[in-house]
Amino acid sequence: MKIALLTTNNSHKAGGLYNSVRCLGLALYHKGIDIKHFSFDDEFSEEDSYAYEDLPMVKYKVNLMPIIGPLAYSPNLSKLLSVHKPNIVHSQGIWMYSSYAACSYKRKYGAKTIITPRGMLDSWAVKNNKWKKQLAGILFENKNLHCADCIHALNHSEYESIRKYGLKNPVAIIPNGITLHDEVVYDRDKEKKVLLFVGRIHPKKGISEMLDGVRILKNNRPELLDSWKIRIAGWDQLGHTEELKNKCKEFGLDDCIEFIGPVLGEVKVKEHIKADAFILPSFSEGLPMSVLEAWSYELPVIMTDECNLPDGFDNNAAVRVTTNPTSIADGLEKIFRMSDEERIQMGMNGLKLVKKSYTWDCIADKTIRLYKWLLEGGEKPSFVHLD
Repeated sequence: MKIALLTTNNSHKAGGLYNSVRCLGLALYHKGIDIKHFSFDDEFSEEDSYAYEDLPMVKYKVNLMPIIGPLAYSPNLSKLLSVHKPNIVHSQGIWMYSSYAACSYKRKYGAKTIITPRGMLDSWAVKNNKWKKQLAGILFENKNLHCADCIHALNHSEYESIRKYGLKNPVAIIPNGITLHDEVVYDRDKEKKVLLFVGRIHPKKGISEMLDGVRILKNNRPELLDSWKIRIAGWDQLGHTEELKNKCKEFGLDDCIEFIGPVLGEVKVKEHIKADAFILPSFSEGLPMSVLEAWSYELPVIMTDECNLPDGFDNNAAVRVTTNPTSIADGLEKIFRMSDEERIQMGMNGLKLVKKSYTWDCIADKTIRLYKWLLEGGEKPSFVHLD
């Protein structure tokens, strides 16, 4: 089999897709799959290229002119697909020109197509930038989705969103994975404990609502903040970082909240080994790599149901909150009041969960079973749903 793993940016500018798509590609490649990672370069690609190791890359060009720019129109993607002739195109994400190229390639060459929306069909995501998605849907995306041989959902919640959108294709439910790191020495015995956020600084992540929650906690239980600080790591989108910094000043939270910018590589590792807990109060996620990564570092997590990791709550690896500031304040208070032993146990529960269900080796095996079923037929994998 020849696989085209088709995505957009190949740097951390792509957000969670940078890790999830890259790691899936590497896991499949190391299992002997003939796979090529189709993507385009941006201003961060050169510095992030090391992380792709020996994964074969095919770079396509994009035109970022007004109107077509937001769709990442490519003048040569279709040609590159026809040159490499994959018999499965596995698209990562939707609403971009790459969807049109994949659908056209399928129609011309009879290849199989799999689409991984990665949370982009969730109700919040569909409503965000609604005009762009309506335009893309009319031009190409609705046809691309309806014609796909399989839709790949990261969890059951995303499966429900796919059905709600009106898609009747087979749906494979396969989660994201995580690469387990070598043994690390944690630096968590400090006077001030650290609550960490890592991700895009974007309104959908719920950081603004988290600041509202911290303000509530400061007004009602100020003593709890004396022994904690919150470190917010990530790259800015939509100028949201400046909005959040202004909010911190307005609320008088500068003494307990730090914005530390993007973290990668060893810097990111150090942030995790110094942290005592992790938070993601998001409005919408596919399946967040940041939470899996936090669990891999034995961190207890504060998160919403929209993170689509219900087994984190079931296994006492996470504290459930909503995006309501009062709920976030309650979640913060619960974590801050825990004993060290309780937080450590919750973090260990997260690590056990990752080892059991979320390693890339396990995810790659399921993905290969899906590829073989689409190409060769036979017994349907149990994780593929036809209803």
